[in-house]
Amino acid sequence: MNAVDARDSRLVFVTLAAAAIAVIGMLVTFFVQAQIGRSVLLTALIALSFAASLTGAIGGLLLADRRRNVMWILALAISMTAMIALLATVVSSFVPD
Repeated sequence: MNAVDARDSRLVFVTLAAAAIAVIGMLVTFFVQAQIGRSVLLTALIALSFAASLTGAIGGLLLADRRRNVMWILALAISMTAMIALLATVVSSFVPD
C-alpha cells in the first residue's frame, strides 16, 4: 500500500463513520424530539450529528473526486438527508404550541 492509498483509506473510514453517526443522531433525535431544549445531552448529540453530517458530505465529495466513482455521492446524500432532517426537527421545536 502506498501513501496515497493509506490517506484515502482514512478518508473512507471517516466518511463512513460520519455518515453513520449522522444517521444514528437523526434517528435518536426523531424519537426523543420532545426533549429538545431541555436536555443538554440531546443538544450535544444534535451538534455532534450536524458536525458528522457535514464531515460525511465533504468526505463523500472528496472521495467522489479522487476516486472518480459516483458511489461516494451516496455518502453525500445520506449525510445531507440527516442534516436536513435534524434541521427540520430542531426548527419545528421552536413553533409555539
